[in-house]
Amino acid sequence: MEEQRSRGHYESLFTPDAVYFTAPHRTPWQGQREIVQGWLGRADDQGDWDFRYEVLHVTDDTAYVRGWTIYEDGVVCASNEVQVPGSQK
Repeated sequence: MEEQRSRGHYESLFTPDAVYFTAPHRTPWQGQREIVQGWLGRADDQGDWDFRYEVLHVTDDTAYVRGWTIYEDGVVCASNEVQVPGSQK
């Protein structure tokens, strides 16, 4: 049940044709379903964590967002780019 709630929450964040880059030079996740599957497949199991983000730039169809996930053990995971076709500023 928890995974279903998470899935619905994540799905609401993206359009069906969104593109999500997990790192430079990697093949992006394409579409709402693949993005949600990717997120759920990488579910955090490292214990306590904190997250913050910064919107770097928005164009007509692309938003550049820098995000930081900081885990209790000090591990920091860095940024992603989300491209949303047809979005507006």
